Amino acid sequence: MTKPFRAPLGWAVLLLGVLCSACIRTHTPPTMQVVQAGSLEAQGGPGVARTVYVDARDAHKPAPVLRDAIVRRLTGAGFEVIESPSKAGHILHVNIVASGECNAETARAAISAGFDSPVRLQGRDSVVIVADALLVERTVPTPNRARSNAMRSITRRNALADSRLRLGVILPHVERSPLVETSVADRLAQEICRPLEVADAQGREK
Repeated sequence: MTKPFRAPLGWAVLLLGVLCSACIRTHTPPTMQVVQAGSLEAQGGPGVARTVYVDARDAHKPAPVLRDAIVRRLTGAGFEVIESPSKAGHILHVNIVASGECNAETARAAISAGFDSPVRLQGRDSVVIVADALLVERTVPTPNRARSNAMRSITRRNALADSRLRLGVILPHVERSPLVETSVADRLAQEICRPLEVADAQGREK
């Protein structure tokens, strides 16, 4: 009769360690450091509709993972995300201006330089994602206005306030994966949407 194979205890412990390590890499979001310069400021109020137009880009390409994270956050807070900027009470533009390997100190300096400043990634001890966000609050044009006037009002005529933010996430050197991408997008969305959530909650309490 053939005896069943039993691995030595040392092998079993080693195998368990490898499996646990793989589980951690696969299912545990990475540790992130968030750095920002400037802030988004939302006032809300009766003159501003609870509608948001969201434009999220990675350089000049759409950033669907980030946009989906922002939309989930806003709709969860009771905002309506719409596809027409001319009918939105809030217009939110987010652009990932840089991502890749970089020294943490260099990344912090690039983020601290503020909105729309150039970013140059140098070094390889961390991974960084840098985004610029612009929030415009506005009154929505009435239906009887001419279409051309309504479109011009997106940036000028009906704008009540605008604010700008540079936001960066610094991670230890990790391989890119869907988990990492989703975790970073959720954290960016949390920081970007918080001012809207707070202003809306305060407005409803008054």
